Amino acid sequence: MDQEYFGPSSPEFQNMADALLVVEDKQLPVHKAILAASSPTFATLFTSCAATTTEDGRPTIPLDDSLHSVCATLRYLYHGCTKLKTTKLQSFDDAYLVITFAHKYNMRGLLEECEADLVGQAMAPNKFFGQPGTCVRWTLLAEKCEMSTFLAHCEQYMAQRTDEAFWSSPGEKAVQLSSTSLLRMLKASSYHNVHRHLAPLKKFVAWQQDEQQTCCSS
Repeated sequence: MDQEYFGPSSPEFQNMADALLVVEDKQLPVHKAILAASSPTFATLFTSCAATTTEDGRPTIPLDDSLHSVCATLRYLYHGCTKLKTTKLQSFDDAYLVITFAHKYNMRGLLEECEADLVGQAMAPNKFFGQPGTCVRWTLLAEKCEMSTFLAHCEQYMAQRTDEAFWSSPGEKAVQLSSTSLLRMLKASSYHNVHRHLAPLKKFVAWQQDEQQTCCSS
């Protein structure tokens, strides 16, 4: 398999790969030092009984993640390790693959770089977030992967700019927002004196809380 995630590195560097990740029946050569330095989870896996070894002694780690998500993350790690400045997370799908993988394997440095990248792009919110439904997806991702600074940008954008119709007829994605996140948006709407959708947002928060209480009591 073409190890395109190595980037423009020398063949000698690529030949020094001393471990294998097995994903969807494909073997991906990697360098233990790079992954272990990025992730304490991988550092443990390389020395645990979860790893088998090849004939030449390289540990082999089977992963249940998608090949696309693993290769996307390796591209970010190997292209200057965690430096994303020349390879921005320009789409939600790109970000989702890398961020959820990094969160799962406790790659705090990579997560922080991803968050800094996204916060920088969110400084032009109308261009970056676009439609309210897109902002909901970013909000869910930020909350799931504990990116508090970026989450605050998402919630502030929705609190100030999401129109009344969105909260009056919330889509499938909006229903997934947590009560905690919605309450922060409601507080931000009150703070910024955004009245045009305050009533629908209040109604939506109340509806979601009722739904959660019903689920807990059933």
